[in-house]
Amino acid sequence: MTRRDDGTEVLREPAGPPLHAGDLLAQVRAELERVDPETFLADWSAGGRAAS
Repeated sequence: MTRRDDGTEVLREPAGPPLHAGDLLAQVRAELERVDPETFLADWSAGGRAAS
């Protein structure tokens, strides 16, 4: 977990093997098409749905 200068916290997860990174990117892109940016950030932030 790191904290940015603006105070936001960022959790970095290893993407694993190269093909898994592409799958994760596809999942993120699909989610961004489905929900608004605020919901996406809440869901993918530490403690959101993606973290559980």
